[in-house]
Amino acid sequence: MIITVMCVHYILPDNLTDEISDFSESVRNHIALREKGQVRIEEETKFKALRVSHGLYEQREKDTYMLRIRCPGGLINPDQLIVVANLGLLYGSGDVHFTTRQEVQLHQINLKDIPEILSNLFNAGLTSRGGGGNTVRNILCPADSGLTTRDIFDVSPYAVGLTSKLISESESWNLPRKFKIAFSDDLSDIAYSKSTCLGFIASIKDGLEGFEVHCGGGLGRHPAIAKPLLDFIPKENLYYATKALLKVYDRHGNRKSKHSSRIKFLVSKIGIDELSTLFQEEYAELQKDKGLKIDTEESAFANKALSSDLKVEELDNVDINFDRFEKWKERFVTPQIQGGLAAVKIMIRSGDLETPDAVELSSFLKNFGSNNIRCDRDQNILLRNIPLKYLTNLFLIVSKFKNSMVDTPIFLGEMINCTGAQTCQLGICKPRGLVEAIHEELLSNKNLELDELKNFSINLSGCPNSCGMHHIADIGFFGKVGRKDSKIYPAYNVLLGAEMDKKEPQYAKLVSSLPANRIPDLLSIFLEDWLEHKKSKNLSYKEYLEARGTQFVQDLCSTFNDEMPSMEENINAYVDYTPPGHEKNTEPLSLKDIGQGECSAGVFDMIGVDKGLIEKNLKSLKNNGAAPNEERTIILKDTLLHSARMLLITKGISTTKEEKIFSSFKKHFIVGGLISDKYLVLMDEKVRGAQNNPQEIMDFEELIVGLASDVINIYDEMDDSLRSLKSNN
Repeated sequence: MIITVMCVHYILPDNLTDEISDFSESVRNHIALREKGQVRIEEETKFKALRVSHGLYEQREKDTYMLRIRCPGGLINPDQLIVVANLGLLYGSGDVHFTTRQEVQLHQINLKDIPEILSNLFNAGLTSRGGGGNTVRNILCPADSGLTTRDIFDVSPYAVGLTSKLISESESWNLPRKFKIAFSDDLSDIAYSKSTCLGFIASIKDGLEGFEVHCGGGLGRHPAIAKPLLDFIPKENLYYATKALLKVYDRHGNRKSKHSSRIKFLVSKIGIDELSTLFQEEYAELQKDKGLKIDTEESAFANKALSSDLKVEELDNVDINFDRFEKWKERFVTPQIQGGLAAVKIMIRSGDLETPDAVELSSFLKNFGSNNIRCDRDQNILLRNIPLKYLTNLFLIVSKFKNSMVDTPIFLGEMINCTGAQTCQLGICKPRGLVEAIHEELLSNKNLELDELKNFSINLSGCPNSCGMHHIADIGFFGKVGRKDSKIYPAYNVLLGAEMDKKEPQYAKLVSSLPANRIPDLLSIFLEDWLEHKKSKNLSYKEYLEARGTQFVQDLCSTFNDEMPSMEENINAYVDYTPPGHEKNTEPLSLKDIGQGECSAGVFDMIGVDKGLIEKNLKSLKNNGAAPNEERTIILKDTLLHSARMLLITKGISTTKEEKIFSSFKKHFIVGGLISDKYLVLMDEKVRGAQNNPQEIMDFEELIVGLASDVINIYDEMDDSLRSLKSNN
């Protein structure tokens, strides 16, 4: 099948309508069960796996949710942004959040509104499918690809075309763990393709456009740089390479342990040479089918603007400082290689764009077509194809935004932070409030020329997970718990010196830690020292860190840690920063509301649920030999059901219907020869039902206990992929 991209957008698959309908029905059923207090652990686990794969996460505040919407390459058109913004106003927090994954999110939404939200998104050509869970996630590329002399070629059409193909395949939604893909349009790799599961870097060989291919990179608690997989593939082989690696990952990735399930762990386990051998086998086989190429209509991505009779606003007709406009142009406007057009960076505080501002901006952009918005990885917006003569109009619009940063040095606006404990279940600290304090401190330091720090990166995460991309920053911070006199306080680890723009990138190195409330002081002192040495000694940042900077930061942190007061001396040092727009936080740091991460939720979690219930029942049967027949009958029936269901997902079967559970277990495990046929009798409805004669099932207690033990033994004997037994490998 050939996917042809005829517009600047991804193509929604035909089956998505049914998927949305089924998921919406599951949402309504779950709400009904919850209202009746009838949600059992297996239902909760299965529903979580389903909703997370549709991009729906529960937030820190119970019964409120975040929805993540797919935008390949950061692409969203003005009409779509209006729809998302209005949904945020009707059902959520009243704004659109732009993420480090080039997507948009809705926050503070209620479960009951999800069916309506998903329907509206679908009608706008958008989907949240694959926004979370063990799926192919949003595909990234530079927001300015196709606009600069840096590009080898525009990679945007390939991010979009590959998205259209992969979201049409059911295999994309049930992988061992999340799978991330990124494109870079030159060797400087500004999209961090070497920090992701599968990276494509634009290249030309013998006059032919194509890609270098890298795999096994990632951030998180165990960061890894991707390994070279192929020196070059022609653009036409993009899908073959992607699908081949996905097949290898699906068959050999670790489904038993979420902590070592990403493809970077598979590369580490078997080595890049063995993985390459497995990949080449799949790659060669796929290429036999000549109909699998992605045929991108590159003309649809032409960077141009429609002609418009929109009135040009003149600055001398409005009450505004002309110098302010010129400074804004100097900081945020970049002429494109397409004459008469500009790319414009729209800086928005903490990635939040209020609905009225989003609507006004989008209404203006519609005058020039649909290819003019990209979500950028720094939580801002990059506009493209803006006619130069309309820059004054745009400036007047963005100047009025509630979260506008038109007068702020670009260095501050590109400071990345995740939402942290404000909304995330795993967050320890609240970096959004901290960033506000950093801005205030740095702007007040008259010795700092902040415009000289353009392209200098400061990234913050609220916990060791890398949603704030702290590993790839010049200075990175990630949240931790500090302790003094048995009291806990918000603190951060400090990392220095990432080098991501070279052939063999290096992540920032952990050098120290300090209390959260001293980070603004640390940065003010450190950045002033760095700029002074940069000027006086003409040092690069790397040279500065080696000569002085690293030790300087360690000494400062040591001083700040020594100066940490007791709670009696200053309780404010134990209170985390307040995120913008929230009531001032006065409570000391607490870990009581930290929840479980949902990012890795998947249907394979049901194995753990069933296994736990089986083991609990076996223990109960052993310890309560004299239990009444009625109670014992219930336990035996429950054990039989969970034993039959536990491993069905390894055969691609997920069902709650008892008849299908038992018939599928019989077919795949008993008839299939994986377990003794002595258990066939238990599949008989007369035994497993035993509605009128409890003694019927009690007569088979020994056999049921044996089945439960054998099923657990089969699980223990399965390899990490949960696809086959170790003895068969």
